[in-house]
Amino acid sequence: MTTEKGPEVADTALPQGADAPKEPIHWTEYKWSEMSRNAFTSLKAKPVPDAFTGRNVRINNSNVLAAFAKLSGVLKTNNVMYELRKTKRHEKKGVKRRRLESETWRRVFAHEASGNVQLVAKIRSRGA
Repeated sequence: MTTEKGPEVADTALPQGADAPKEPIHWTEYKWSEMSRNAFTSLKAKPVPDAFTGRNVRINNSNVLAAFAKLSGVLKTNNVMYELRKTKRHEKKGVKRRRLESETWRRVFAHEASGNVQLVAKIRSRGA
């Protein structure tokens, strides 16, 4: 049976274990409500992110030193200390532009240099 909106949902079209709707509805509406329900339940299980979400570490067996080392690694990976040093003082627009150009150039140069080193290592491994 077809309506103006499109085909109605038949009992056979529902996923296994799903409750059949009380009245015939459009398949996309049913799928949308199912996905919304699933998203809501998964969001309830996760904690609300805040400023400290990515910077927490667990202390296992009262081993504070290992937890501190892990936290230091997380902060280094996220460039937290670099950002803190950078925002300590105001940076003029021209100085910032030059710094960003320099950082970009260093990143590109390092990438190209590593590619050349890999090429030389590959050539040497062949016995040349």
